[in-house]
Amino acid sequence: MDHTAQDRIKELEQEGLQRLRDGDHKAAAEIFSTIVERAPDYEHGACFYDLAVCLEELGQFAQAEVHFKRALEYLPDDTVRLGGYASYLYLYGKPEEAFRVHLRLLHLFQRQKNATGEQRALLAIRTLGSNTGLSEEEVTRAIESYRGLPKHLG
Repeated sequence: MDHTAQDRIKELEQEGLQRLRDGDHKAAAEIFSTIVERAPDYEHGACFYDLAVCLEELGQFAQAEVHFKRALEYLPDDTVRLGGYASYLYLYGKPEEAFRVHLRLLHLFQRQKNATGEQRALLAIRTLGSNTGLSEEEVTRAIESYRGLPKHLG
Protein backbone atom coordinates (compact mmCIF):
# COMPACT_ATOMS: atom_id res chain seq x y z
CA MET A 1 0.00 0.00 0.00
CA ASP A 2 1.44 3.37 -0.96
CA HIS A 3 1.82 6.20 1.53
CA THR A 4 -1.26 8.11 0.32
CA ALA A 5 -3.48 5.03 0.51
CA GLN A 6 -2.15 4.27 4.00
CA ASP A 7 -2.87 7.84 5.10
CA ARG A 8 -6.43 7.53 3.77
CA ILE A 9 -6.94 4.27 5.68
CA LYS A 10 -5.64 5.94 8.85
CA GLU A 11 -8.08 8.84 8.33
CA LEU A 12 -10.93 6.39 7.80
CA GLU A 13 -9.98 4.54 10.98
CA GLN A 14 -10.01 7.77 12.98
CA GLU A 15 -13.40 8.68 11.54
CA GLY A 16 -14.72 5.18 12.36
CA LEU A 17 -13.44 5.36 15.92
CA GLN A 18 -15.07 8.75 16.39
CA ARG A 19 -18.38 7.44 15.06
CA LEU A 20 -18.04 4.47 17.41
CA ARG A 21 -17.42 6.78 20.39
CA ASP A 22 -20.43 8.86 19.31
CA GLY A 23 -22.62 5.75 19.28
CA ASP A 24 -23.22 5.86 15.52
CA HIS A 25 -22.59 2.12 15.13
CA LYS A 26 -24.07 1.87 11.65
CA ALA A 27 -21.78 4.53 10.18
CA ALA A 28 -18.79 3.17 12.08
CA ALA A 29 -19.52 -0.36 10.80
CA GLU A 30 -19.63 0.91 7.22
CA ILE A 31 -16.27 2.63 7.66
CA PHE A 32 -14.59 -0.37 9.30
CA SER A 33 -16.06 -2.64 6.63
CA THR A 34 -14.45 -0.46 3.97
CA ILE A 35 -11.12 -0.66 5.76
CA VAL A 36 -11.14 -4.46 6.11
CA GLU A 37 -12.05 -4.78 2.43
CA ARG A 38 -9.29 -2.43 1.26
CA ALA A 39 -6.57 -3.24 3.80
CA PRO A 40 -7.40 -6.27 5.95
CA ASP A 41 -3.87 -6.38 7.40
CA TYR A 42 -4.01 -2.74 8.55
CA GLU A 43 -2.87 -2.50 12.18
CA HIS A 44 -2.75 -6.29 12.43
CA GLY A 45 -6.46 -6.66 11.73
CA ALA A 46 -7.60 -4.18 14.38
CA CYS A 47 -10.51 -2.97 12.27
CA PHE A 48 -11.99 -6.47 12.25
CA TYR A 49 -12.35 -6.12 16.01
CA ASP A 50 -13.85 -2.63 15.72
CA LEU A 51 -16.25 -3.89 13.06
CA ALA A 52 -17.25 -6.81 15.31
CA VAL A 53 -18.04 -4.41 18.17
CA CYS A 54 -20.24 -2.32 15.87
CA LEU A 55 -22.05 -5.35 14.46
CA GLU A 56 -22.68 -6.66 17.95
CA GLU A 57 -24.25 -3.32 18.91
CA LEU A 58 -26.38 -3.44 15.78
CA GLY A 59 -27.65 -6.92 16.67
CA GLN A 60 -25.87 -8.63 13.77
CA PHE A 61 -24.50 -11.34 16.01
CA ALA A 62 -23.43 -13.97 13.49
CA GLN A 63 -21.41 -11.43 11.53
CA ALA A 64 -19.97 -9.98 14.74
CA GLU A 65 -18.67 -13.41 15.71
CA VAL A 66 -17.05 -13.88 12.30
CA HIS A 67 -15.19 -10.59 12.69
CA PHE A 68 -14.12 -11.24 16.29
CA LYS A 69 -12.54 -14.45 15.03
CA ARG A 70 -10.90 -12.68 12.10
CA ALA A 71 -9.36 -10.12 14.47
CA LEU A 72 -7.97 -12.96 16.58
CA GLU A 73 -6.37 -14.58 13.54
CA TYR A 74 -3.97 -11.64 13.45
CA LEU A 75 -3.19 -11.42 17.17
CA PRO A 76 -4.51 -14.51 18.99
CA ASP A 77 -2.89 -13.48 22.29
CA ASP A 78 -4.30 -9.95 22.35
CA THR A 79 -6.19 -9.82 25.63
CA VAL A 80 -8.44 -6.95 24.50
CA ARG A 81 -9.61 -8.84 21.42
CA LEU A 82 -9.87 -12.12 23.28
CA GLY A 83 -11.75 -10.45 26.14
CA GLY A 84 -14.19 -8.85 23.74
CA TYR A 85 -14.82 -12.18 22.08
CA ALA A 86 -15.22 -13.93 25.45
CA SER A 87 -17.76 -11.31 26.55
CA TYR A 88 -19.62 -11.66 23.28
CA LEU A 89 -19.79 -15.45 23.75
CA TYR A 90 -21.07 -15.05 27.30
CA LEU A 91 -23.69 -12.44 26.45
CA TYR A 92 -25.08 -14.22 23.41
CA GLY A 93 -25.60 -17.72 24.70
CA LYS A 94 -22.38 -19.63 24.23
CA PRO A 95 -21.28 -20.07 27.85
CA GLU A 96 -19.23 -23.24 27.26
CA GLU A 97 -17.14 -21.48 24.62
CA ALA A 98 -16.92 -18.38 26.82
CA PHE A 99 -15.62 -20.60 29.62
CA ARG A 100 -12.84 -21.97 27.38
CA VAL A 101 -11.88 -18.53 26.09
CA HIS A 102 -11.79 -17.14 29.64
CA LEU A 103 -9.42 -19.98 30.57
CA ARG A 104 -7.16 -18.80 27.76
CA LEU A 105 -7.43 -15.22 29.02
CA LEU A 106 -6.47 -16.38 32.50
CA HIS A 107 -3.40 -18.09 31.08
CA LEU A 108 -2.40 -14.95 29.18
CA PHE A 109 -2.92 -12.68 32.18
CA GLN A 110 -0.84 -15.03 34.34
CA ARG A 111 1.93 -14.97 31.73
CA GLN A 112 1.80 -11.16 31.68
CA LYS A 113 1.71 -11.00 35.49
CA ASN A 114 -1.49 -8.95 35.21
CA ALA A 115 -3.11 -9.53 38.61
CA THR A 116 -6.22 -7.46 37.87
CA GLY A 117 -6.87 -9.28 34.59
CA GLU A 118 -6.21 -12.59 36.30
CA GLN A 119 -8.78 -11.84 39.04
CA ARG A 120 -11.38 -10.76 36.49
CA ALA A 121 -10.81 -13.90 34.41
CA LEU A 122 -11.08 -16.11 37.50
CA LEU A 123 -14.38 -14.47 38.47
CA ALA A 124 -15.75 -14.98 34.95
CA ILE A 125 -14.54 -18.60 34.88
CA ARG A 126 -16.17 -19.40 38.21
CA THR A 127 -19.43 -17.69 37.19
CA LEU A 128 -19.51 -19.41 33.80
CA GLY A 129 -18.64 -22.73 35.35
CA SER A 130 -21.53 -22.42 37.77
CA ASN A 131 -23.89 -21.27 34.99
CA THR A 132 -22.98 -24.29 32.86
CA GLY A 133 -23.54 -26.76 35.70
CA LEU A 134 -19.92 -27.46 36.62
CA SER A 135 -19.10 -28.08 40.25
CA GLU A 136 -16.50 -25.96 42.03
CA GLU A 137 -14.16 -28.95 41.86
CA GLU A 138 -14.62 -29.28 38.10
CA VAL A 139 -13.94 -25.58 37.64
CA THR A 140 -10.82 -25.80 39.81
CA ARG A 141 -9.61 -28.82 37.82
CA ALA A 142 -10.21 -26.99 34.54
CA ILE A 143 -8.17 -24.01 35.79
CA GLU A 144 -5.36 -26.22 37.08
CA SER A 145 -5.19 -28.44 34.00
CA TYR A 146 -5.47 -25.71 31.41
CA ARG A 147 -2.68 -25.97 28.85
CA GLY A 148 -3.92 -23.44 26.29
CA LEU A 149 -6.34 -23.46 23.43
CA PRO A 150 -5.23 -23.73 19.85
CA LYS A 151 -4.64 -20.33 18.34
CA HIS A 152 -7.59 -20.88 16.02
CA LEU A 153 -10.71 -20.75 18.19
CA GLY A 154 -13.31 -21.65 15.66
